[in-house]
Amino acid sequence: CDYLFFFFNVTATTEIYPLSLHDALPIFPNWIISYRDKAYPTEPQVKRIIASLGRDSRMRSKSHHYQLSSKHGENSDAMERLFVCTAQKANRVAADFEGLIAVGDVDFLTSLSAQAGHVKVTSYMGNKHFMLDWLWRNTPKNTGSMLDAFCGGCNVAYFYKQKGLAVTANDKLKYPFHIARAVVENSKVTLSDDDIQTLTADNLKRKTFIADTFYGYYFTRPILEFLDTVRANIEKLEGYKRDLALFALGTTCVSKARFGQFSRSKKGMTRKLSDESKTDTSLGNIPVSDFKALFRKNIARINGLVFDNGKPCKALNLEIVDALKRTKTDLVYLDPPYITEFGSNDYEADLHFVEGLMTYWADKELRDNARKDYASGTKFTKDSMKELFVAMVSAAKTNFPNILISYRDRAFPTADEFKGSLASGYRVVNVKSVSVEYGIVRWAAARGAMYAQVLWFIGS
Repeated sequence: CDYLFFFFNVTATTEIYPLSLHDALPIFPNWIISYRDKAYPTEPQVKRIIASLGRDSRMRSKSHHYQLSSKHGENSDAMERLFVCTAQKANRVAADFEGLIAVGDVDFLTSLSAQAGHVKVTSYMGNKHFMLDWLWRNTPKNTGSMLDAFCGGCNVAYFYKQKGLAVTANDKLKYPFHIARAVVENSKVTLSDDDIQTLTADNLKRKTFIADTFYGYYFTRPILEFLDTVRANIEKLEGYKRDLALFALGTTCVSKARFGQFSRSKKGMTRKLSDESKTDTSLGNIPVSDFKALFRKNIARINGLVFDNGKPCKALNLEIVDALKRTKTDLVYLDPPYITEFGSNDYEADLHFVEGLMTYWADKELRDNARKDYASGTKFTKDSMKELFVAMVSAAKTNFPNILISYRDRAFPTADEFKGSLASGYRVVNVKSVSVEYGIVRWAAARGAMYAQVLWFIGS
């Protein structure tokens, strides 16, 4: 049809509208969007989202009284907004959006709307999926190979693979390593229906470690028993099939954890919560049938990620400095954990359950605490992080002519210290910034932790 009319009704929260809207909107040549004042996103943010999607907009306003919200007094009186949107000229859109990027003045919502078409491999915490286009614009034109040295959920590594580069993805943790082997290094192998049947079949020889150890901490007993079964059956697979299965099993667990983390357990939460909220305990009591269905769905999705870009791609499971010393590529991308004035990002601690699942907790000494976790290998302090940064730059300058580093403000070492360290290895160092809002740190909102500047150090 010629016109699309819908209510952009997000007046009490800063949650972002589903990205599927941004996929669907361009189909319609004209849009009419109903909104109101004092809402989130703000009116300037909405106009910028509209502009980033290739539309000019003009706004009409009308006073309105909300009958349903009369108990809220003056909040019942509002200005109803109507955004009337028509197509822009394509070259004007590109120029305007590029200009916003160049000055680092990109609102988080605008940036997300521009990324709707990109594949998200995982929802791994700290991933830069919403800034993939920005990364590509700041990649040297003749780059044919790159190392993603802290690959995490592999969104960046996979994106560069899609761009036709020879990609090496490294992470010291096992879960990211198996993700990287499954969809970055692997170019052809997928899990067949017979493989899926093998993975989910009853196994009388399976161990019961997960159900015995983590009942009362994570998931229901039937789900924990299912994890024991699948983990035993994974040992029947070889090569990339094992990586695909471990990726699917890990991401199924992560998707049912609050914020995709295991930084709390049911036992830990029920000690703290009141009786009325004890059901809100981080990891849901979903039926095992739903969990199995999600596992199968994840296998199908991951199978669909496998492709051959015609270039040799690799996955490494090394300490960062070792990876930098053993690899030579045109570009290295570093997205290290942050140590900020609000706390630190300890990836193994937050993902300990899934990380343990990858090896069936081999060589892990479990602690008798509210999480049943173990000592993390990714816990940094201000001093150790500073030492790591110096070591990274020293190792990188020999093998990588170009370096791109993601960082943030209010972190340690400071941006000035880090820039100085980087300048010792690279002649040209540029710093750019982008404003973001972190939904996962709302607990520290009063201290300003939610609102940050992502800093990009570009060295050559």
